[in-house]
Amino acid sequence: MTLNKSILTMLLLSLVVSTSNAQILYSEAFDSLAADVTVLQTPDSHVDYVDYSNFGFGNLTFNIPESPRMIPGSADTKGIALRVNKGDDNPAAAAVNILAGNSPMTFTGDYKVSFDMWMNVPVFTRPLTGMLGIPANGSTELGSWGVGSSDAVPNARPTRAIPDGTFGWVSNENGFGTEDAAFFANGVELCDLGDTQFSADCWPGGDQSEPFNLSFDAPITPTAANNAAGNSWVEVDVIVQGGNVSLRYNGVEWFNHDSAFTDGNAFFGYGDPFTSITQDDDFADAADGMFALYDNFVIMEVVPEPASGLMVLFGLAMVMIGRRR
Repeated sequence: MTLNKSILTMLLLSLVVSTSNAQILYSEAFDSLAADVTVLQTPDSHVDYVDYSNFGFGNLTFNIPESPRMIPGSADTKGIALRVNKGDDNPAAAAVNILAGNSPMTFTGDYKVSFDMWMNVPVFTRPLTGMLGIPANGSTELGSWGVGSSDAVPNARPTRAIPDGTFGWVSNENGFGTEDAAFFANGVELCDLGDTQFSADCWPGGDQSEPFNLSFDAPITPTAANNAAGNSWVEVDVIVQGGNVSLRYNGVEWFNHDSAFTDGNAFFGYGDPFTSITQDDDFADAADGMFALYDNFVIMEVVPEPASGLMVLFGLAMVMIGRRR
């Protein structure tokens, strides 16, 4: 083999090694109470480890199917359930963050945060009319994600103006109007989306219903305007790369913004920014049907895409070959 071919071969081999060995920095399947996480929560929030194929709150029981991205070797249908603002004597806006590491881990550079999320919204059959698909009255709960945070207070909608990394949320049933999904960096809102809003500020073309309908399979009720995140598994991915943060729900990119605030803790969470309790005149247990499940919390390094890396290495090889000639 000539020297020029040897150089090119070595460069191509280095590309294969660099793209096939993305290191897993953290992984948690929530198989036991000894989960490697830190719970950061406000009063009136609850954390439970459950077998989500058969569990319950109050008088309601649930059977949720297996999450879509099961960590190899982990137990079936084991996860963590989060509840907030659950109708005690002093209802309050509440939030909980689940941080990677029982001593919160710090992540720097380029990395990807992934988890599976199920936000439950109770939907009942009216006993008098027999109508199907009627939701409990009122829901203002949401699932959140974050990178570059500290462990000072839970990052949530009520604390969104506090400079603490990069974070955001998506609502369970599109009940917020203009802020069904949002993206914040260091306490500054860079974008928000509402499923019935029309503005090109944060979504190309202006029809903000598009990401909801592209990402989610169905509306909460047949009469709802657009699809919503509730009552199905949602694959959440936060990609930190080169000073940029991309947020994807079920593989669809919702936000992509530059952010210098990505070194720090990584978390997922659940919250209710209002004191009102989910209620239903016909179903006293409606509030017990409002919760979020999470599973398959994985953080891994981000390496160059093979195509772009190949072009860089090929160009370098051509320069070296040219110099030999």
